[in-house]
Amino acid sequence: GYGWRYYKHYSYQKQVQAAQAYQMVLLSDSQGEKDKTKKTADRLVKEHPDSIYATTAKLLLASYNVKDKQYPQAYADLQWVIDHSEVAGFKQIARLRAARVLLQMKKPKQALALLKTIDDPAYAKVITVLKKQASRYQT
Repeated sequence: GYGWRYYKHYSYQKQVQAAQAYQMVLLSDSQGEKDKTKKTADRLVKEHPDSIYATTAKLLLASYNVKDKQYPQAYADLQWVIDHSEVAGFKQIARLRAARVLLQMKKPKQALALLKTIDDPAYAKVITVLKKQASRYQT
């Protein structure tokens, strides 16, 4: 009926808007406009939190924050991906990066705790290597 068609159209429109917003994030990033990229990515996440684009925008924001040595904010961005993404691969990438950030923050116990959860078994070898690194930090 009409209600279903309206819902499908509305859902499609939201997907298109999220994709367009992400294109703006990528454009400003490719032009080296860090502040604009961060603002555009933040807006995308606020307006389209359930989209795959919000997840990838948060991963980009986290990388900016790591480069700027803003480790707590980078960790928060990555934790957002872990908490909100429905894609196991993205969750696992965020978990690995968050563990590395925790190591930068001198928090190896939290890093090891974070690595106990495996979202995507394809990353098992990387997880093992990172666990060994975190264990060395403790001694």
